[in-house]
Amino acid sequence: MVTNMQLRQTIRPLLLAAILAAAARAADDDEVVVGPIVANNDAQQMQMQRMVDANFDQWMWQNTGDARQGEQRIRTQSRLQMSELQRVCELTPQQQQKLELAARGDIERFLEEVETLRRKFNALKGDQNAVNQMWQEIQPLQQKQSRGLTGPGSLFTKTVPKTLTAEQATRYEVITEERRRFRYKASVAVALHTIEAGVGLKAEQREKLQQVLDELPPPRAFGQYDHYLIMYRLAGLPPEKIQQHLDARQWTALKQQFNQYRDMKPFLIEQGLLDREELGQEAPTEVKP
Repeated sequence: MVTNMQLRQTIRPLLLAAILAAAARAADDDEVVVGPIVANNDAQQMQMQRMVDANFDQWMWQNTGDARQGEQRIRTQSRLQMSELQRVCELTPQQQQKLELAARGDIERFLEEVETLRRKFNALKGDQNAVNQMWQEIQPLQQKQSRGLTGPGSLFTKTVPKTLTAEQATRYEVITEERRRFRYKASVAVALHTIEAGVGLKAEQREKLQQVLDELPPPRAFGQYDHYLIMYRLAGLPPEKIQQHLDARQWTALKQQFNQYRDMKPFLIEQGLLDREELGQEAPTEVKP
């Protein structure tokens, strides 16, 4: 069965290809032929370039579709994180300067990567054959901004434990764990809503499944596919932990949903939602009827 994710990955490149082709045709319509030389209308060329830039931004900055707003958002997130760190840990000026420098480094490196891809994107012009490959290169940056630029593997995250004292680190870990737990509960609620729509859970059944999932530790990172991770986790639990809370019809319907998520391990690792070092077991095997 084709998932919504697979549909999006298939449709987006095709949609952009169609847009680029339309832009190219629009430019061709305004060409003036002078002998063997084709002279393009400058205004039309500028319009086409703006259109290409806009399409890149729509891909790259999905929440806003605007590069300036996207950059402002990630800088605001960084400032808020630093403010929280300052409030919780009471940083010294030297500590604050060091951490701000690390966070700024993560942002600038990200923006440089975005601009590199923008230049490559612009160079493609109307080359539809290169669109799918371009999409594959943009996706990792989308994932990075979705998870947060100061997430696992960032310069900021590596600098924090080297900068804070043991007492400060303990306080910060408590706050970080609370935030992760809150985000995890929200992700669980979304996943259970998906299950409820397809299976028809009662309120008490939803609460039982919530309790089962609450026993698991929250993931280290989050992103736009959090609910896929929750479904993958739920599908990997011993069947008896779930089946006891459902009737026969519900369990049969839910198993069908589970089987859609069992092969998502590589995708979830790629998205950073599953940590390779934390995986102690293989992906769950399919539950047979």
